[in-house]
Amino acid sequence: MKIENTREIFFNNSKEQYLYFKDVWSKACNSDEFHLTREHFLFYALITGKDVRKAFTPTTNENKLNNGAYINHGLYFAYQDLKFIANAAHRYVQQVEKGSNTWFIKNKDGKKLPPCVEAFLKPFDGTITPETILAVYQHCPKIEPIESSYGEGMRIARELLAKDRRQITAEELWECIA
Repeated sequence: MKIENTREIFFNNSKEQYLYFKDVWSKACNSDEFHLTREHFLFYALITGKDVRKAFTPTTNENKLNNGAYINHGLYFAYQDLKFIANAAHRYVQQVEKGSNTWFIKNKDGKKLPPCVEAFLKPFDGTITPETILAVYQHCPKIEPIESSYGEGMRIARELLAKDRRQITAEELWECIA
């Protein structure tokens, strides 16, 4: 569950752009100035070509699984949040192409951005644009919820619960799901 050839797709094969993006990300992670959300971590995993499952741990709480929680809760809802931001970015890009004015607030370049897109872009310090968000989302594999209360999800939930969660890695947990 990753995007191949990310440097070619999102950084025009520029090693410098890629390294600068990673440096900005590192500073954002170590800064108290920014509140990074699950969609930021999903986006980072996607744009750097990492397996998105490594950024999120499956639900292993017995009570949650017995009550029907999604096994991939964190990953699924990060995907949904990123989808919302990508749709707002898409509307923004369409408005800019049409040259029409919208109700969105202006950014430092005088362009108007939806508030959710502006908040999402802030930690990236100009290394990412709304067009990049849209491109990453368009290349993103579709992530469906894995329900623990019926179907194949019940088998996966039983398998997860049978494992000693203190002695197992997230990768081994995802192997149960794959």
